[in-house]
Amino acid sequence: MNAQRHGAIAAMELSDLGASRRTFLKTSGGLVLGFSLLGPVAAMAAVRDELPLDTSVAAMTGKDTFPAVDPAKLDAWIAIHPDNTATLFTGKVEQGNGAPNALLQIAAEELDFPYDRFFLVMGSTTETVDQGPSYGSMAVRYAGPQIQHAAAAGRQVLLDMASQHFGVPVDKLTAAAGVVTVAGAVGKSITYGELVGDKRLDVTIGASGKTFGMKVAPDAKLKDPSKYTVIGTSVQRKDIPGKVTGAFTYLQDVKVPGMLHGRVVRPYGIQSRLLSVDETGLKDIPGFVQVVRVGNFLGVLAETEWGAIQAAQRLGSKLDRKGPADGLAKWSDWNGLAATDEVWDAVRKAPQKTRSIASHGDVDGALKAAAHTFKATYLTPFETHGSIGPECAIADVSHDKAIVWGGTQMPHQAQRDLAELLGLSVDKVEVRWVEASGQYGRNGLEHVMADAAILSRAVGRPVRVQWMRWDSHGWDPKEAPMVQALEGGLDEHGNVTAWRHHMWVPTLSDTRLLASELIDKPVGNVNLGHAQIGYEYTFDNADVASRDESRVGVITAWMRAPGQFETTFAMESFIDELAAAAKQDPLAFRLKYLKAPRTVGVLKAAARLYGWQPRVAFGAGKQSGRKAKGRGIAWVNRDDSLVATIADVEVDQQTGEIHVVRVVVAHDNGLVISPDGMRNQIEGNIIQSVSRTLHEEVTFDHAHVTSRDWTSYPILRFHEIPDSIDIVLVNNDPKSKSTGGGEPSTCPTAAVISNAVYDAVGVRLHQTPFRPERVKAAMGKA
Repeated sequence: MNAQRHGAIAAMELSDLGASRRTFLKTSGGLVLGFSLLGPVAAMAAVRDELPLDTSVAAMTGKDTFPAVDPAKLDAWIAIHPDNTATLFTGKVEQGNGAPNALLQIAAEELDFPYDRFFLVMGSTTETVDQGPSYGSMAVRYAGPQIQHAAAAGRQVLLDMASQHFGVPVDKLTAAAGVVTVAGAVGKSITYGELVGDKRLDVTIGASGKTFGMKVAPDAKLKDPSKYTVIGTSVQRKDIPGKVTGAFTYLQDVKVPGMLHGRVVRPYGIQSRLLSVDETGLKDIPGFVQVVRVGNFLGVLAETEWGAIQAAQRLGSKLDRKGPADGLAKWSDWNGLAATDEVWDAVRKAPQKTRSIASHGDVDGALKAAAHTFKATYLTPFETHGSIGPECAIADVSHDKAIVWGGTQMPHQAQRDLAELLGLSVDKVEVRWVEASGQYGRNGLEHVMADAAILSRAVGRPVRVQWMRWDSHGWDPKEAPMVQALEGGLDEHGNVTAWRHHMWVPTLSDTRLLASELIDKPVGNVNLGHAQIGYEYTFDNADVASRDESRVGVITAWMRAPGQFETTFAMESFIDELAAAAKQDPLAFRLKYLKAPRTVGVLKAAARLYGWQPRVAFGAGKQSGRKAKGRGIAWVNRDDSLVATIADVEVDQQTGEIHVVRVVVAHDNGLVISPDGMRNQIEGNIIQSVSRTLHEEVTFDHAHVTSRDWTSYPILRFHEIPDSIDIVLVNNDPKSKSTGGGEPSTCPTAAVISNAVYDAVGVRLHQTPFRPERVKAAMGKA
């Protein structure tokens, strides 16, 4: 993105961010083939001076509704402008991992258009097709083919136009870099922008299905993968220059004319009931506007953010107060939560359903006949998203329509949820997506949108709500804790004769909006899903089962690689325990029981890059000196993306501190659109999962979360980042299907570090996080 375009974006206020698709097309004077991928900001920057102050769809079209974009139309995906630039529209959104830029590369490839002249509009519900939420490593996997087909259809439309323009058959034309040329005719060429001019092409290309399952332009002819020139290359991300220089406008930076600032006051106990509110002590706060109470929902409004913060603090929103009697708001007592050390029993005892993942042979009989048997229980705690950027949203709600600005990963679902919350039809609600600082997973970004909407409806003005740190750590949806019990048997030759892996898994997908629960109008649901495991071992006697669909007292929802980070920790740590007991090399031991070629291939690729030499873990016994060194290995199959990880660690034998020195990752997710982008994804996964492994755990008393700041919920510091992360991309073939890279390399990390610690000091760590005191205690027992 050039500096002028970026500067225009940085200067914009939110009144510039909502232009309708029709006005956008009208002012750009070009062909829109339809798309939405980076938010309206980039595409609208060039035409901002031509837009009226009120750029809502209702104001610009004379209608009071926000119609959905029709995916069957070419103008739902791509816009060609007279200056020979183009815009891609996509319902997928940027969350810091660069996936939308990969989608832009796919479009540039099929459209035969220069990547550096192609820009993105993402997420906003009146600008983009609903392609499903941006989660689960599924952006490129599912949205990629949709965009690819739309762009291929667009290329064919442009060639047909050029055929009419020049009066020659299409097969006499070539298209490259946004220019159509007549073969063998010197000087006979025309740019896409010149070809389209000020016309719009309302062309039906066809679409069927919805969201992830949507098929677009099924008759479009795709480019031969051997001719790719953009896909498979590393290109500069559009968003990085502005983020590095500070010119980028995040959601937290934007303003709406006339907006108030709001804060929500949280109860002391998670399910406490609001008894009374004394507003008299708020009148002296400069700019204070009013208190909003709807059922158990309590909020404050002020002309300034500091005024809202002061009012919320006086009412008692800071959860570090001593009890529910503090503050001007009074709440009922509630102590129904399992405290930190009671979580594991609560998880085991919660109502649940049993689901078999693998069951064959006679595990009980094999355990009885085994020469050696082993048991281990693995515990993984509640975790919070820990987004450094606080959750934020802006809402403008009237009696019959609503516009909400948010950084949600699921704008179209948020539109439906907000409509239900406000009692409006979906076409009366518009979600304008703007990238949020700290946008990641199912944190509080959907919940803060609901907060803002309720407050705006109460006051009849736009309201901006930004969560405080204790809101985010205390009230965002949590990654659920898990208990996993494993048993194994070995014969006298060190062969595995029995394997049992049972998991207790609370729901990982509770989408209830917190504010909706507080006003007694529940929106969202508890999707009683289950954790993935990717079990592939070929043991003769195996019993792998999950006891899931339980609930644990707080809202739990997905984090990165929900559930499989935990299940891989248990599975890959226990297989390592068996390998050590059998006195066999941990890599060779795994390969004895794995048959899938890609799984074997990714493990061998990691070993080659690492320089693996076969030996038994902790075979040389206790190391002298303060720092002990060890290596560990683990792998995962997450949704057909294969990852093998090897790590070197150092363990301080006096303090119990672990330092991850080197990480090697072999990553097979088929065709890689941008190798540099994929490496960035993997590096981010490794750094975050090291943090989760070494530090992160939510703590509770019987009333609420007690880890509400960075001291009580620490995350990885810069000096703790691994010294090196070496990556090899496996099976990166243009003919391969792209799977996903946003999550898989998270999964092996806890197991890898656990196995490396055993290799270094000879103790097994069965509970995350591996904080120094826990490691030291384990070494003291050895």
